[in-house]
Amino acid sequence: MERLEVNDFKNMIFETASVIESKKDYLNYINVFPVRDGDTGNNLCYTFNNAKNLKNHDSLKDFLIDLKTYLLSDARGNSGVIMSQFYKGFCDCLIKYKKVGPEEFAKAIKIGCNYAYKAVNNPVEGTMLTVFKGASIGAIKMVKKCENVIDVLLSSFETAQKYLKKTMNRLPVLKDCGVVDAGGLGVIYMMAAWLRAIGVVPKYDSSFDHMIVKEPVNNIKMEYCVNVLLKKCEHVKGLKEVLGSIGDSIELGEDNNLLRIHMHTNDFDNVKILCSSFGEIVKFEVDNMREQNESIRKD
Repeated sequence: MERLEVNDFKNMIFETASVIESKKDYLNYINVFPVRDGDTGNNLCYTFNNAKNLKNHDSLKDFLIDLKTYLLSDARGNSGVIMSQFYKGFCDCLIKYKKVGPEEFAKAIKIGCNYAYKAVNNPVEGTMLTVFKGASIGAIKMVKKCENVIDVLLSSFETAQKYLKKTMNRLPVLKDCGVVDAGGLGVIYMMAAWLRAIGVVPKYDSSFDHMIVKEPVNNIKMEYCVNVLLKKCEHVKGLKEVLGSIGDSIELGEDNNLLRIHMHTNDFDNVKILCSSFGEIVKFEVDNMREQNESIRKD
């Protein structure tokens, strides 16, 4: 396969949404970082859910523009916001080209990785960011040796799996619990779905199957997980600074007039007041992570 067309990208997204849905409960189960709130699978499903409706596009450019907007609007949780920003970089890169061959595809993965890192207030290795880095390295490495999109994606997928395996030793909580990063495994599922969508059966590292969380972790410091979609936000940098004074695990994703915010806090009312003073709130969602953790521990 020398190039990807709009229908290939549609199939890649539809297959990703389907695979993430099928793996949702397992991703929730192994979710222990940054906190054991057991919602990585739910958040990724929510992020991709409406993108399944992107069918009526003949133009790749139009499809990619709508795709990144859908994902940003629906992004939820750490993993969802980071994923949406990967796609923003990925789509923004590909929009510039009339054709998508191996070189353009590899470059898009690399730029997507860069955008994912920029979304996080304090990037931590051993997370899905590390897996995106592996995907980028694998893609760029292969593009110099081939003229085939499939070879680039296979190399990207294989290297990403190697980097996912490393996450278990990069973060103490993952090592103690005996699992890889849940968001990182979500990236692997996404890339496997991409392969299936273009007719290739992915070869998973079997060590990722059937992992068991060894320690009943309760690492909740902030009580609430807050997800905000803000329109026409002024002074994003200033908002980021004030939010940092009342919470952590902050990720920001933006495109056009939309700003997606995820954070953990003990004072979600104040978050709402601050956000409304910087822009127009489109969505404001709150989850109680202590209740989520208790539910997981009971299970």
